[in-house]
Parts: sequence; C-alpha cells; structure tokens
Amino acid sequence: MSQAALFGLVSRCLECPWLVRCMPTCDQKTRRQGRMRPPAPAPERTIYRSDGASRGQGIEGTGVVGWGAAVCQPTAEGYGEGPSHATACGFLGHEVSNNVAEYIALRACLLRAVRLLEPHVVFQVDSLLVSRQLARYNAWACRSAELIPLRDECRRLGAVLNDAAVIWEVRHIYREFNQTADSLANQGVDCNMAQVSTDTW
Repeated sequence: MSQAALFGLVSRCLECPWLVRCMPTCDQKTRRQGRMRPPAPAPERTIYRSDGASRGQGIEGTGVVGWGAAVCQPTAEGYGEGPSHATACGFLGHEVSNNVAEYIALRACLLRAVRLLEPHVVFQVDSLLVSRQLARYNAWACRSAELIPLRDECRRLGAVLNDAAVIWEVRHIYREFNQTADSLANQGVDCNMAQVSTDTW
C-alpha cells in the first residue's frame, strides 16, 4: 500500500462515527455529536412531531409532566421547517413517567391523523423506545404495565390508518431537531389543562 493510500485509509477511519463513539477519551456530548444526524427528508408528507416533558422526574412528590405536538404541512423538500401548521399541548399531572408522556403525545398525533386521513404521514419522535416499540418490523418488546395499553392503542390507530390506505410510519429523530415539540411539551407542563390546541389542530 502506498503512503498516500495508507493516509487516506487512516483518515477515513478517524472520521468514522462508530469509532468516534467508541473512543474512551470522548465525553458523552462529543460522542452524541459524532453520531447525530438530521432527520431524513419526507417529501410531500405531513410531518407530525411530538414530545413529552417531565420536570423533576425521580424526585418523590415533585415530578410534573406535559406533552406537546406540532404538524408541518407537506413540502417538496420534506424537512418540516418553518412555522407549524397546527400545535397542541397538555398537562398530565404529577408522578407520570416521561415514557407515558411520549406515548400520549404520539397518540394525540395519531388521533388527528385518523380524523383527517392525510394520504402520506410521518410521525417523528425523539424517544427511541417509542419509535422502536411501534416499528413495523422487528419491533421492541414492551413489558411495562403502564405502557402496554398506550402502545396497543397507538397500534390500533395505526391499523385504522392502514385500513384507510394512509401511508405512515414512526421515525426516530434526535431531540436537537425536535425543539418545537419540546417547547410545546414544556408549555403543557405549565398550562394545567388537559389539552390546549390551535384551531387547525
């Protein structure tokens, strides 16, 4: 191997996200930045983004939880940029887990999608757990008694979309690209109402 070829090989290895994640000298933030990717585009599809917020989770008697969701209308680019077409948020009370909040936010999106029956829909969530448990193939198992009913209800709503010939999927995105839904979830924590939504929701 020539010196130039060896240099090229080493350079490619050093830029490899997998190696960046494995390097013990990197802190967690650096490793995360190394593997973080923007959401894949969803051209001509309605994009729903949802999130849950839990303040003080794990501190007995102080946890407060909310959820938020936003809708982006279909565009040719499919990056979900610009102002949201519709938004909703809500308060879930105390001592509710963040995973429950994530599921309730997604359920709100699914209910809207079932009501409107848009032809192509993508649900983007920053919860890896929720996205994997609702995957079409090789879905993660759900053994949590509090999550099983929510997962089953989301699957039932998905089946309604299937019956209506709606093309849909749940995708995982990094929280850095889910700021609108995150902000709405925090508004939900503060609003003290079951649901607050725009007229277009």
